[in-house]
Amino acid sequence: MIDHYNAFISYKHEPKDIAIARNVQKSLERYRIPKKLRESTGVNKIDRIFRDTDELPLTSDLSETIYDALDKSDYLIVICSTKTKESQWVNREIEYFISKHSRKNVLTVLVDGEPSEVVPEILTYEEKTIIDEKC
Repeated sequence: MIDHYNAFISYKHEPKDIAIARNVQKSLERYRIPKKLRESTGVNKIDRIFRDTDELPLTSDLSETIYDALDKSDYLIVICSTKTKESQWVNREIEYFISKHSRKNVLTVLVDGEPSEVVPEILTYEEKTIIDEKC
């Protein structure tokens, strides 16, 4: 069982989105980190990217496997297209990831459309609670 992913790719299972997700995964896994960045961060390469069609085992409980992979991922990459907002799974994955990790670790890839039209609503705002201790 894998214990760490550099990133988890979330996308709607539509032909264009699948192709982009596959290309993002391959490009990241083949990316050669520049020497200065390797030296300053200690990270030598991107080891593993989770994309469901490549990483899911044959199991009866897919949601448990997905949530486990999200827990073990440093970043969430959301493929955003005109079909993304139709996906309940993409929204669930985003909500779960944000509940366990920093919102700053969510990246978006714009496939088509305008950001205001395709980026899931949960990524367009951030709730903050401010407590005034003077009251």
